[in-house]
Amino acid sequence: MSGIAVETKGKLFTQPDLTLNYHIDVMSRSLAEDAKRAIKFQGQSSFRYEHSTPTGRWARSIRITAAIGGLAQVSDSGLIYGPWLEGLGSRNYPVTRFRGYSTFRKVRQEIERKAPALLIPKTKRLAEDLGS
Repeated sequence: MSGIAVETKGKLFTQPDLTLNYHIDVMSRSLAEDAKRAIKFQGQSSFRYEHSTPTGRWARSIRITAAIGGLAQVSDSGLIYGPWLEGLGSRNYPVTRFRGYSTFRKVRQEIERKAPALLIPKTKRLAEDLGS
């Protein structure tokens, strides 16, 4: 019988949970920051004020919070007219002229489409950290 030696070293074997959780948090926060910027940009370009100056309250209310499991979440901080602006509020149902801007939905779809490309550098860093 020939002897085969397997060497197990590196963070993959010594601290997999700690290393993976750190990188998942970094990736999640990175995507959330991209989403936050995109939401503010799209929201501000959607809101057209003809006779008044926007106050910026909606844009200031966009926050990133840690959700269950440590994954980052972007929300409008429970702003009372947030669902109406999104088109999900009770004042938008059943029929209304204002259907909402669907900013969060559109940005979520955009981030989901771009996420693999955005995370490539971070996954390379994860692989390097697990190998060391």
